[in-house]
Amino acid sequence: MWQENYNRWLTSDCLTKEAYDQLKNMPDHEKKERFWTSLSFGTGGLRAKMGLGTNCMNIFTVSKAASGMADYIFQNQKEGKEQGVAIAYDSRHHSYEFAEAAACALAAKGITAYLFRDMRPTPLLSFAVRFLNLSGGIVITASHNPPEYNGFKAYGSDGAQFSSFAAEQLAACIENIKDELLLKTDSKEEYIRTGKILILDDLIDHAYLQTLDALRFCKTEEIDRNVSVVFTSLHGTAITLFPHLMERNGFTNIHLVKEQCVPNGDFPTVEVPNPEVKAAFSQAILKAKKVKADLVIACDPDADRLGIVVRNLQGTYEYLSGNQIAALCVNYLIQQRRKNQILFPNGTLIDTIVSSPFAAAIATAHGLKHMRTPIGFKYIAERIHVLEKDASTQFFMGYEESYGYLFLDVVRDKDAFQASLILTEMAAYYKKQNKSLLEVLQQLYEKYGYFNEETESIMFSGWEGMKKIEQIMAVFYALDIPGFFGDYEVLYMEDYLEQKVKFPDGTTEILSGFPKVPMIRLIFVHDAWLAVRPSGTEPKIKFYYGVKEASYTKTFEKIQELKSWLHHLLKKSGIEIGH
Repeated sequence: MWQENYNRWLTSDCLTKEAYDQLKNMPDHEKKERFWTSLSFGTGGLRAKMGLGTNCMNIFTVSKAASGMADYIFQNQKEGKEQGVAIAYDSRHHSYEFAEAAACALAAKGITAYLFRDMRPTPLLSFAVRFLNLSGGIVITASHNPPEYNGFKAYGSDGAQFSSFAAEQLAACIENIKDELLLKTDSKEEYIRTGKILILDDLIDHAYLQTLDALRFCKTEEIDRNVSVVFTSLHGTAITLFPHLMERNGFTNIHLVKEQCVPNGDFPTVEVPNPEVKAAFSQAILKAKKVKADLVIACDPDADRLGIVVRNLQGTYEYLSGNQIAALCVNYLIQQRRKNQILFPNGTLIDTIVSSPFAAAIATAHGLKHMRTPIGFKYIAERIHVLEKDASTQFFMGYEESYGYLFLDVVRDKDAFQASLILTEMAAYYKKQNKSLLEVLQQLYEKYGYFNEETESIMFSGWEGMKKIEQIMAVFYALDIPGFFGDYEVLYMEDYLEQKVKFPDGTTEILSGFPKVPMIRLIFVHDAWLAVRPSGTEPKIKFYYGVKEASYTKTFEKIQELKSWLHHLLKKSGIEIGH
């Protein structure tokens, strides 16, 4: 298969001489990696290393995806051609080039492309689709992946990433385009002249920031507006809006990590531009120590994820997990909405099946409803859509443990700006009371129990890596459920691929309400659990561990027990993955 794809590209007249020479001199193992398959549309769209080849991100595979999206719109939306598609892009190498290719591919099919003039974050794209009443949107980004990656996210008319069913239909439309090299377009300039590509200016920025005014809960006298915040955009798009957001809301003691607030697709100051990785905060913490900042905020390159570091009473800085941030936000929102008489008793918290029970425990204790979804914010967006049609309930907040949060559904994806505003006001509110966010978190633990979680990600690459991931999942699919997993008694196992709940006594039940995806989750007594699943957007497998204990120290010990047991299970099956 790879030889056929390779030869098709090598003999094409679409390639420059430089590209031809690169292909001609490519070693066979690299040819196989680049051409053994065509880039497939997964749970988060397309994401791969950039380069020549059918299995890489390049202008040809991007054009194919955009052209397939046009075909999908024609098949499923009566007014889709007239409504158009918005396109945003991040700071990665070739992002603008790919965005331009996508715009031209849409225009060639007769669909108007609304192309942002400059790089813009993912939440703004989602907002633009809804604000302009468009048929869809595209973001060129690989989120928090290493510099060699880029990607293509597709959004529907509701501003949410495509649902599983819609993604399957879109994938089929893309696959029906047999030769990405044969797609022909005019120049961007010609499409701009004829009105098939429209350039978006700052109007969307202003409208978006104005909508976030709804997240102001406190009066001036209730907060300390001198709260000190250090911010880093990790060389990505958040710098385009974050300073304006803070200024608009009266927070002026803001300190930028200037070298990291310069957009750069090499991400030169971090190993990985991901706020989930503690090392990404290194420079921001150095800055925070100098200015004695109360709060440190970091966004990933497309600004849908956010992480924070908080100063403790000893003057050092502590990194909070995505679940801890969610618990703080839920507690604060309940407190402020109740104070302002806007806490609806039928409000619903939406999280995922690998989120901590911590935030849900807080929400349900205050009478809120709780929904769980599969992993991926698009599923949270689907539940928001359902809530819209149900007068008996209302969206309260949605979050993923992987640092994604949403409070206002003017956006239908995770939104680091909404979270930034909530967390900054929260820090200012508690500072007025001489409290830190860490003190508040400790009080929540004392009241609701000590929850703790850890995610372990093992990265693989290429064809061999995919086979290794399949082998790991096969071990769990074939697992005879033990009575105990370490010291924890097993209650049941959820097999999302087989759509069954399996019990230690051999009985089973149907697992309803969730899509068929490759994932296993083991549930133990005392709110402990673990889950195993391949990533839907990257060549890696993830292991999730969660416990609840009588002390925070004890939680780390128990997580290590679960982790050791899981690695031992794989080793017994002949699979070494390291730690």
